[in-house]
Amino acid sequence: MQRQQTGQNIKKYLEFEGLDAALVLSTINFIEINNDILSHPNDPYLFFIDIDLGNQLSGIEIANNVRKKLPFCNIVFLTAHIEYSLVIVRNHLRPLDYILKSSGQDEVMEGIRQNIQTTLKEIEKSHNRNDRYYYYSIDDYHYRINYDDILYFVASKKNTIKIYARSNIVEIGCSLKQIEDLEKPFLFRCHKSYIININNVNLFVEHLGEVFLDEKHLVKCPVSIRKLRALRKKLATKNFTNDSDK
Repeated sequence: MQRQQTGQNIKKYLEFEGLDAALVLSTINFIEINNDILSHPNDPYLFFIDIDLGNQLSGIEIANNVRKKLPFCNIVFLTAHIEYSLVIVRNHLRPLDYILKSSGQDEVMEGIRQNIQTTLKEIEKSHNRNDRYYYYSIDDYHYRINYDDILYFVASKKNTIKIYARSNIVEIGCSLKQIEDLEKPFLFRCHKSYIININNVNLFVEHLGEVFLDEKHLVKCPVSIRKLRALRKKLATKNFTNDSDK
C-alpha cells in the first residue's frame, strides 16, 4: 500500500510540474524491471528501491542486478534501517541517496523530489553528448526539445537567449557561446546574435545576406558578410535553394 501511494505521489508530482520524466514501473517483481530495462536500454533511469521488500529478493539484491545491467543509473534507497548502509557500501552499489521512511511521508516525498531534480540536472549536463535533444532548465524545472524542431537561437537580454522552434519560443538563461560549445555540426553561427539549424534551412538568399527556415519563407535570420562563404559551404550538400544559383 505504501509503495502504491508513493508511486501515485511521484506520478502526480511529475504531471503537476510538467517535468520531462515518467513513472514507468511500481513493482517488487524484478522480472518486470528487467524486461523494461531490456526494452529501453538507453533510457536514463532513476530507481527508488525499498531495501526491505518482504519478498524473495531484497532491495539490495534487486539493486545489485540493476547495477549490473545499468552501471551508471541513479539508485536511491528507501529504508527504515540506516544500518543497511554498510551492506550497500560493501556491495559497491554507489547510491545517489538514502531516504529514511521513518521520517514521514512528507519528508520522504521531499527527498524523492530532490533526487528527481538532481537526476534531471545530470541529464541536462550530458546533453552535449546527445544529438537528438537539447536539454534546458527554467526555474529549476528541466525540459528537452528535439533538435529537429529547433529553427534558430538568438541572443536576447544579457546572458539570455531565445530558442525559436517550430511550435513555440522559449527564453532561457544561456549564451550563444555555450550553444557553440556544444559543437553540433548542424548548428551554425551565421551572425553575432544568431545560431541557425542548417538542417532546417529552406532558402539562402546570399546577395541579401538572409536565410529562411520555413517553407513559406516567413522565418528568416540575417547572415553577416564574413559568414556568407562558410554558410554556402555548410549548405553545399543540403537540399535547399540558394537564390544566387538562379
